[in-house]
Amino acid sequence: MTESNAVPAKRPRIAFVCTQSFALTTLYRGLFPHLRERGFDCEAVTGDSDYLGGDPDLEGVPVHVIPMVREPSPWRDLVSLIRLIGFFARHRYDAIHVSTVKAAFLASIAARLTGQSAILFVVRTRIYQGRTGLGRKLYEAVDGLVCRLSRYVAPIGREMGEAMAADGICPAPKLRYFGAGSSNGIDTARFSRSPQALAAGMAIRREAGVPDEAPLMLYVGRLAYDKGIHHLPAAMDLLAERSIPAWLMLVGPVDWREPVDPAILADLDARDGVVRLGFQSDPAPLYAAADLFLFPSAREGFGNVALEAQAAELPVVGFDTFGVREAVQDGVTGLLAPLGDTAAFAECTARLMADGALRRGMGQTASERVRTQFSNQRVWADLVDTLHDLAGSKRA
Repeated sequence: MTESNAVPAKRPRIAFVCTQSFALTTLYRGLFPHLRERGFDCEAVTGDSDYLGGDPDLEGVPVHVIPMVREPSPWRDLVSLIRLIGFFARHRYDAIHVSTVKAAFLASIAARLTGQSAILFVVRTRIYQGRTGLGRKLYEAVDGLVCRLSRYVAPIGREMGEAMAADGICPAPKLRYFGAGSSNGIDTARFSRSPQALAAGMAIRREAGVPDEAPLMLYVGRLAYDKGIHHLPAAMDLLAERSIPAWLMLVGPVDWREPVDPAILADLDARDGVVRLGFQSDPAPLYAAADLFLFPSAREGFGNVALEAQAAELPVVGFDTFGVREAVQDGVTGLLAPLGDTAAFAECTARLMADGALRRGMGQTASERVRTQFSNQRVWADLVDTLHDLAGSKRA
């Protein structure tokens, strides 16, 4: 066959399913353009349209909204499942990428019931981590079912995958790892401490009333109990006790599904040197304008924001817990306190805020580690290989 008469290769069609549009616009940043360049046609399914407007990554990506809710709701979940079954009966894909707990559960069942078995389950968190009793068993059963229905299972950290295999949640041969870990890899150029990022961050600081010369600690994420916001007042108290100057900027929405004690938020809001900005679509300038990143989360899939902060040369203070200790090297790129030890977290914070040379040295080491081990290009290369594998092999 001559080149002029060659039949163009079929572009594999990939569906990405997640529970909320916020996850779609944050956890997949940069991925869809990359996959299109490598010959894939991408579509997305999400439970709402709240964050879909104006995202350039979604240009040319059909987005189908099928209502899903994050919290357990048997009747609403049944309705969502029926709608997903109808959707997959009408739309055929070469591979289906499912992530986030509810979407993975419902979409994997719907896909299988409509004869589509090329499913990749990306595990971003073990929501039952730290739980006991019936609640844990139910969540383990959900994850176990999705693993059985999926062709491949990709935990975003090796510690997570090893635990899933050890706990009998997923057979080890199904596990796939992308790069050194993380949800989507890090665009290291985007989070570099460039003059442009520094200028933009300084402008945001000034608008928020943070003095130019003030050392700034940064928190980025949902304001929720499991994110550890309740540990921050003690850190501020210790800094004040030792006369260590520091401001704290909280960036992220209040999550009323996992609420922080209102007294904690009121305490922080009443303090001099604490500002809240709410959700910011692009936190990169804030990383560049800060001096230390606080990450008091009790559980994480991996800790993407911690990697973003380190890419911007910020050391991290966090807890030595699942998903965080892979993202942060204790004593090398940050300091990790024993899980739940508020006093130790405060001590780590004070140590780094009092020692600029230590802080800057750790930040530079952190940036290099992210660049060499967690770049999105490295993560995406492994994902592309897996999608080609799925698209070329549709075993039942």
